[in-house]
Amino acid sequence: MDAVAHRYPLFVMLADACREAGVGYRIAARLARAGEPVRVLVRRPSRRTRTLVRLGVEVIPADPVHLGEVRSALRGCRAACFAYTMHPGLLDAATTFATAARELGLGHAVHVSQLESAPDSPALRLREHWLAEQVMDWAGIDVLHLQPGLLTESLLRHVAYDVAQGEEIRLPLGDGECRLPLIAAEDVAAIVAGLLREPGLQPAPSRRLALATEVPTVAGLVDRLAATSELPLRYRPVSAEGWRTLVRHRARPNSDYSLHTLPALWEAMTYPRLDGHPPLREAHALIARLSGREPRRLGELARRRVPLWLAERRDTGAAGGALTAGERRQLEDYIEAHLTEPITVADLGRLLGRDRHALHRAFQKAFHRSPHRYVVERRVARARALLEQGDLPLSEIALAAGFSSQSHMTTVFKRVTGLPPGRYRRSTA
Repeated sequence: MDAVAHRYPLFVMLADACREAGVGYRIAARLARAGEPVRVLVRRPSRRTRTLVRLGVEVIPADPVHLGEVRSALRGCRAACFAYTMHPGLLDAATTFATAARELGLGHAVHVSQLESAPDSPALRLREHWLAEQVMDWAGIDVLHLQPGLLTESLLRHVAYDVAQGEEIRLPLGDGECRLPLIAAEDVAAIVAGLLREPGLQPAPSRRLALATEVPTVAGLVDRLAATSELPLRYRPVSAEGWRTLVRHRARPNSDYSLHTLPALWEAMTYPRLDGHPPLREAHALIARLSGREPRRLGELARRRVPLWLAERRDTGAAGGALTAGERRQLEDYIEAHLTEPITVADLGRLLGRDRHALHRAFQKAFHRSPHRYVVERRVARARALLEQGDLPLSEIALAAGFSSQSHMTTVFKRVTGLPPGRYRRSTA
């Protein structure tokens, strides 16, 4: 690459830098540490974007579906990555990105799509990723669609609660013999960063590249976690609805993504349901070539995380004033039963016989979010369920979910999910 071209920044467009797997964040950080000028567009700043700023990254808070803002952020960049992963609004953002890239004559782009993106996938987000691929191809930009399997860090995050309890690993993945195509977010970031810096390293003329580095069985996953934690863990399959019930009663992660997107995503990506296997050899070769190391394996990542989960469990149990499991259920049941009414921290404190300051601290530690944020998330979840179930007017849904008005619901719902209620309803029809 010549010195003049190097001065033009590389662009990374992501929806949210907060997620633990955080592929877009990892890509930007990796490029910055390699001395590349990097520009990131993100919907809202966060702790992680502040870290990127300290690394010298230019962070631009902007609306990913506002063509003028995306065009302005992309102008002058020599290559770009679209890393919107599984967020609501994916297709709108992809269309906006493709339009801006076409207008500006972008040199090269990498789209972080998903393995098994297809028009008939059981997972909405995989269908949207397939459509996003078509939109970018139709736009005529030079784009490579990377299709990674399940991110190992994300899967580990969703079994952390069960490992910390030291009993069963409960997942909606059928019998223990089905296989999971895994790849570490670190490895996806290494591949994307390398291909942005040197587009000529693309291994084949194809515009699509499926990626996975290992395909363990679910039983094998649980065995590795049991060995790492030295706990007698065992696997117990649950239904998709059973999974949602479990997630609602966990401190984290408890989100629309965990409740609804993941079960469909896992169903679409488990073997032997799929025909054939992802190209493991090609992914291994790319990672070795672009990062100079072997892929990050499930066992290695588990060894990093399991001791932290167990330490957190010990700290929570030893902390004075921590909520018991019964108190947590009591709070959850009370909030669910009173969503249509004002709920204050003082109300919750009186329920458990604690002052509001002590209750707030204990709630934050147990649920990893403030009482206010938890109540808002539950109201959005109820609104979401009502939007999916039928054709109730939005004004009635707003009141049934505990919002003061339809406009209040629209503002909060869009802030949390990325879509206004009406568009969300149409996207699930």
